[in-house]
Amino acid sequence: LRANAGGSILLFAPRVENNGVITAPGGQVILASGNRVFLASNDPADFSMRGLLVEVQAGTGDVNLSSLIANRGQVSADQGNVTLAGLAINQTGRVSASTALLLNGSVYLQAREKPVGPLDPAGYTPRAGRIELARGSETATPQDLNDRTTFTSDQDYGPYRPVVRLEAQTINSAGSILSPSGRVILRAFDPARPDQINDSRIYLGPGARIDVSGSVAELPASANLVNVPRLTSNDLRDSPLQRGGILQGMPVVIDARRSALLFDVAPYRDGIRRTLPEKGASGGSISIASGGDFILRAGAELDVRGGGIDYSAGTLPVTYLVSADRRVFDVHSAPKELQYIGILDRFERSYERWGITDVFKSTL
Repeated sequence: LRANAGGSILLFAPRVENNGVITAPGGQVILASGNRVFLASNDPADFSMRGLLVEVQAGTGDVNLSSLIANRGQVSADQGNVTLAGLAINQTGRVSASTALLLNGSVYLQAREKPVGPLDPAGYTPRAGRIELARGSETATPQDLNDRTTFTSDQDYGPYRPVVRLEAQTINSAGSILSPSGRVILRAFDPARPDQINDSRIYLGPGARIDVSGSVAELPASANLVNVPRLTSNDLRDSPLQRGGILQGMPVVIDARRSALLFDVAPYRDGIRRTLPEKGASGGSISIASGGDFILRAGAELDVRGGGIDYSAGTLPVTYLVSADRRVFDVHSAPKELQYIGILDRFERSYERWGITDVFKSTL
């Protein structure tokens, strides 16, 4: 089954089994099992999940017959959401939602019934069930490396991080949960005894892997160069000797990794546009909460390593200044107590009669 871009695929039944391929690029896939299924719109201010929220109520019989989700194939919603909701979820295949910078992917596995609401009959007690992630299974929100969207350096990536969330009374995993720089949430609870220690359990067996490590971006050395179109009086506010001088209104080239004595480079550093691998270089988070046991066996792996940015070798030709006493400084180390008469890689000649200024540049 394949939806058009931005479309959705919703499959509801007491028992849902997938042995094929289900995909809804840029949309949502929902597999929900139970006697009743409830849908609601998500908060539009929540950027972490775009789509419908799902709740189920199962029958009173065997959950393997009345509320089972079994995925042996592939379910995907790139830059969207996949939700599997039922009291028993057996994941032996692949469930994925790739992540772009502004359009994250999210995967929700919910082995629980809807909380008590005002319209539920008296005596209704919700139940939580079981999630099984088999060896060789993959639940993932991989990065879309073809995404060319950019953020500024100072823009918060947090609200756009991918999310993988598992909720059940028992979570057993021998499979892989892969969410680069994402948030993985495992919650085991008993709705009948929420405030007591209970028989809830999270078990990560040999071979189980949860990986939220940061990405590694590869960039040229020149990615650190920023062309400042003109230094303003505000830039030079802490260098009074330079206001009204040759530097005011002059374009300069700076190395964003370095500070400067003459002016604050932070606003220009913060304005550099960053891609998904760059913004995702910091590691993500793993949250594990159980009302009972949490067991981490030898051979299981939790990976929260940070990534980084790998710059290639190269020379960074920043602007050089010539002081009144004929000394040369790069724009970062130039003292603000000196007066400057020229820029070494730039020479101007003005012809007042004709109202023309020639600008000559050379590369150091």
